[in-house]
Amino acid sequence: MQSRTALFGTTVLAAALIIASPRLSLSTGPMTMGHGEIANDCLACHTPLRGLPSEKCITCHPLDSIAIAARGMLPPTGTDTALAGLHKSFAKTNCLECHSDHAGPDPANATIAFSHEGLSSDFRQQCTVCHDGNRPVDDPHPQMGDNCGACHTTAEWKPATFEHRDFAKSQTCLDCHLRVRPTDEVHRQGGDECSACHTITEWKPASINHRKFAASRTCLDCHQRVRPADDLHRQVGDECKDCHTTTEWKPATFEHRKVATSRTCTDCHLRARPADELHRQAGDDCAACHTTTGWKPASVDHLKLTRQACTACHDRKRPADELHRQVGNDCGACHTTRTWTPATFEHDQYFVLDRDHNASCRTCHTAIGDYTSYTCYGCHEHSESRIMAKHREERISNIGDCVRCHRSSDEHEGGREEGREGRRDDHEDDDDER
Repeated sequence: MQSRTALFGTTVLAAALIIASPRLSLSTGPMTMGHGEIANDCLACHTPLRGLPSEKCITCHPLDSIAIAARGMLPPTGTDTALAGLHKSFAKTNCLECHSDHAGPDPANATIAFSHEGLSSDFRQQCTVCHDGNRPVDDPHPQMGDNCGACHTTAEWKPATFEHRDFAKSQTCLDCHLRVRPTDEVHRQGGDECSACHTITEWKPASINHRKFAASRTCLDCHQRVRPADDLHRQVGDECKDCHTTTEWKPATFEHRKVATSRTCTDCHLRARPADELHRQAGDDCAACHTTTGWKPASVDHLKLTRQACTACHDRKRPADELHRQVGNDCGACHTTRTWTPATFEHDQYFVLDRDHNASCRTCHTAIGDYTSYTCYGCHEHSESRIMAKHREERISNIGDCVRCHRSSDEHEGGREEGREGRRDDHEDDDDER
């Protein structure tokens, strides 16, 4: 019983407060400046239990006088008339879809998002009633009429799609695009049929049908300005298609047999000829090494071009290490005429690797990476004093360069002991002394 009494008392109190000061009790915010006079009269707009019906708005704001009545004695502008027409063209009048209040004194705050979908279908096709001030003045737009929706959407002006078939049935491309037509020679000869090369969606990329436009012309009738000024192009005449295609200049194919039948290679390629010794000796017959499709790879017939020592042409490529200084000019002893590497090295020219000397390189060449130095003491445990004494007898003081005298496994082939019968190594001599 007490709870019911409390609920009833609370309800009566709330009703009294609403009646006494409805603005303070229910308002969600201050009214706009135009609604200031009815700020405390909620029932001027609101109907109890029904909310805010549009009929209440129209009572004060007739749709055909919106934006016009407020101008007083001033005549309405086109924008004013358009705004009034817009409000009359909604399929269903619902002011709350775009307008609100209690958002502050600035009227702009009382406007929310606008949707074209609320307009009648007929009025949605008459975009220029509202947007005539936004209409561009270029060539296509004056001809398009008032149906902006044919290219644009109600959300954004751009990107815009344009359907040429709907608008240009009786027109040529130049009726709209004359100002964007290039003034070069190609376009002057192409006539007004832009679609022969271009599409209706983009100008580029463009394809040109040479057979259609250039049947009675040479390439240079249109392309004289893009012809290179080098020696080669000056000699080949006006028949560009001998090397180029009608779709792209590059890559270009060049038929030497057709163009250069009475010329040598250097008639056209003299500037590209290297100035090294090899090319100075080779003469003008570039085809002896090169092909007509590419300079490289090039093959050299040494038997045909050079009968001299290799260093006559390749001296600058000769390594300066000790090994190459010793071999002289006979590069062919290790290398071939086709390529420098891989190279074969004939070790027997310096020391014969036979019998017990069939060892690894590291056995004698102990210095890593340096094959010009060697030692024989990796296997021969000679007594240095004994070796010195024996070589002094032969008047030999340099005992470090063994292979200078001993070119094979026969230790007695050098010096003055070559003819001695039999042989004993240093260990046997040491035993005799003991």
